[in-house]
Amino acid sequence: MDRFLSSWKSAEDPARGEFSFRIDPHGYPQLLLKRGNTTWQRGGSWDGIKFTSTPRPKASPVLTSEFVFNSKEDRVIIENGQFDQCENYAFCGPNTRCEMTRNPICVCLDGFTPKSPVDWNFSDWSGGCNRRTPLNCSGKDGFLKYTANKLPDTSSSWFDKSIGLRECEGLCLKNCSCTAYANLDIRGGGSGCLIWFGDLIDTRKSTGDGHDLYVRMDSSELVANVKKGNFSKKKKGALIASTAVLGIAMLMLGMLFCIRRRNHRTHNNSEEVSKEDMELPIFDLSTIAHATDNFSSRNKLGEGGFGPVFKVTSSYLPVETIFYVKPTELFLWLLGHIERRSRNSSEKAFKKFWARIK
Repeated sequence: MDRFLSSWKSAEDPARGEFSFRIDPHGYPQLLLKRGNTTWQRGGSWDGIKFTSTPRPKASPVLTSEFVFNSKEDRVIIENGQFDQCENYAFCGPNTRCEMTRNPICVCLDGFTPKSPVDWNFSDWSGGCNRRTPLNCSGKDGFLKYTANKLPDTSSSWFDKSIGLRECEGLCLKNCSCTAYANLDIRGGGSGCLIWFGDLIDTRKSTGDGHDLYVRMDSSELVANVKKGNFSKKKKGALIASTAVLGIAMLMLGMLFCIRRRNHRTHNNSEEVSKEDMELPIFDLSTIAHATDNFSSRNKLGEGGFGPVFKVTSSYLPVETIFYVKPTELFLWLLGHIERRSRNSSEKAFKKFWARIK
């Protein structure tokens, strides 16, 4: 007996509408949302805890998830779920995996290439992907493991609840039409065997824990995949190492630049001070007092913003330190009547004075 839920024909007419929600009995049972005879969304198969399209439910003392499947009945407690673009049935086409965290969200399985590269580049993924190297059933095939998946459409699958994953792999290798296998139930480390034949349709990366899926590959593709993985690890390690070295080098260059800049400033300041020492002679207070007759008002020529200006004659100062403004007079700039406490400020004062009297 085929039992299912259906939509109303309209908001006022409760007759059967075009949408139905049902268990598909072909292969291993799975939930389907259909519009007429077209599958719109697939809830996936039961993994012992949940349907594979939904995340693992939170533990609740009141609500439980249950799926009864035996020779007498198929019964399911329906859960609400959140749907995204990857939940559209076969959105990425066969032999692909839909991943909402990627851009673009559709990606060919390893060892597969887009059936139509032109359409694929225009974000039309409905054609899916084909094997790069066809299976030849030579006994050298192997399997590539994909973790955290919503398992592919099980309408063309075969299952056995009584055997484990190792036996399941052996059965798949013996059948040239087998393309993938997985555990039927994920509880207790996994049990049962689920095998696919033909294209893998409507596979997506799970938003929760998901299933492990083992996809059959030609031996040459497995070797290429191993090399690709090793290369990616080496490339990642080299990138991290080069970034660290570059960062350390930049830090050292920055420190070296700061040290050289500081040393350059110190050297320039020393040269400037030495040059000013040579150009601007400094006299002690007693010499200046004696040369100006103890700062006598008779020798005072005027007063500015930096202090008074006195007149002295050459007989009071050493000849090598005298600079003349007129043939018979010498002008000396004083900051005050107290002895200078800062050599730098005195040098600046003399420098300004020298610029004024030039």
